Amino acid sequence: MTTHNPLSAPPSVIARWLLALLSVTLAAHAQPKIAVIDLPKVFNLYYKTVRADAALKERGAEFEKAKQEMIDRYHQAEAEYRRLVAEAGDPALSAQEQVKRKSQAEAKLRDLKEMDERFAKFVRDTQEAVANQIQRLREKHLREIQENVSAKSNAEGYELVLNTSALGADHLPLVVFHHEVPDLTDAIVQQLNANAPAEPNDKKSTQP
Repeated sequence: MTTHNPLSAPPSVIARWLLALLSVTLAAHAQPKIAVIDLPKVFNLYYKTVRADAALKERGAEFEKAKQEMIDRYHQAEAEYRRLVAEAGDPALSAQEQVKRKSQAEAKLRDLKEMDERFAKFVRDTQEAVANQIQRLREKHLREIQENVSAKSNAEGYELVLNTSALGADHLPLVVFHHEVPDLTDAIVQQLNANAPAEPNDKKSTQP
């Protein structure tokens, strides 16, 4: 059995082998197609984020109004309690009236404790509900952004998209420098907001 020696082949064949080997080597070491994106900017400019922020601010204003009303009612009840306590010890009143005022003061004190508990529960429940809503919306919007980035990357052949605003565990930027790398930020914002419904107060908008 004879063994074929590649080096004994004609120079043209050897050249083709070397070219094929070089192509494989270059392909193995080819750099991935990379793009960058400013994720916080995209998130903040996404119309759903803008509207969610506006709705949360409105809800926050309603919460502050309701909270202040509860505080005002508490202060009124507190003033009434102090008045009853003072009258319960007023020698100008009869003993019977003093006992009556004392009983009313004790009832008012119980009311104050209940009002304080309701206030604390209202604040706690509202803050928890708002925090949960913010978390749900944040996750939902980030997922939608990621889906759009993935779709664009697949369509344009990007293998890696880096967030230029990302920070490492040491709070230092993960992307220190990039040159002539496509930035998808504006394109993704435009893509996300392409089908944004008209603002309710937009005079130019028309009802379907």
